[in-house]
Amino acid sequence: MSTRAREGIAHRISLAVGQRLLLGLAPSLLAVVLVVALRYYGEIGREAPEYVVSAAAVLALTSLLLTWWNTRYIVGRLRRLGGAVPDARGGGAQDDLDRIEGEVTSLRKALNADARAHAQERTQLTQQLHQQSTMLAATVRAVSAQVDEVRLPLHILLDARFGDLNENQEELLVAARTSSDAIDAALRSLTVVTDADRDALSARQESVALNDVVRAVLPMVRTTAERKNTRVDVMLEPALPRVWANRAGLAESLALLATLAVEQLTAGQSLVIATRNGENHSLITCSPIDPALLNESLAIVAQRLLTAQLAVLRIDGNELTIALPRTAV
Repeated sequence: MSTRAREGIAHRISLAVGQRLLLGLAPSLLAVVLVVALRYYGEIGREAPEYVVSAAAVLALTSLLLTWWNTRYIVGRLRRLGGAVPDARGGGAQDDLDRIEGEVTSLRKALNADARAHAQERTQLTQQLHQQSTMLAATVRAVSAQVDEVRLPLHILLDARFGDLNENQEELLVAARTSSDAIDAALRSLTVVTDADRDALSARQESVALNDVVRAVLPMVRTTAERKNTRVDVMLEPALPRVWANRAGLAESLALLATLAVEQLTAGQSLVIATRNGENHSLITCSPIDPALLNESLAIVAQRLLTAQLAVLRIDGNELTIALPRTAV
């Protein structure tokens, strides 16, 4: 039989090593039964039938052939593996398993070294991120202080008139105050993100009634909805267990996310805000919502505020869920 034909047969008969060994063992087990039968027929006055002797011979030969075939296959695989592996130990008598063992040991050492290097690199990146966040937070606070120095005179000029302003002067001052207020809001949002990234954002936890927080932010969200000609529907589960949260941070986060969700609706659509009892948490859901909304800057601020109070935010399809840990009582 040609080599190609044998390889084709071996490919069609694809067995695991354990299966091959069991296959070689099966005829031997049957042969044991026949040996018992031969012992019975070997007693004086009994003669073993010819078919029993023939079957024993066939099984013994089959077992020998299968064992040879499986052993040849396993040895061939080991030789191919050993031949592909360089001699890792140096002099001395080497067999295939020695070379494979040496290569596995080398690979294990390389893997451990790579894991250590990866851990060190991750630690360095974490330190760099913390340093950058610290510098950015300091810069933001310094800029915020300078912006406050600009905002104060503008507010004084507009709210406490020291003289008459013409229409153009008043418009310029109003535009300058609006811009400074927008800059201040953006800097405050950036402060939240930088403080969260350097683990400096702390939120005082307290026992909070979730439905009360939702009711508190509804007027703001509904004002935005009316401007967009949309609706806000609310479904609050009664007798909902209280949760551990920072009331102000939770209200701000919910207001930001719900307002962004309303702004992405088209006229006639409605945003559904609901509360319900989860398995281990109390839940706030908002739908429909575009998953891409979570990449908006204000949504990122809301996520940082929620993370600081151990809340879990996830989105499934077009439904946003905020899970908050319940109090023990």
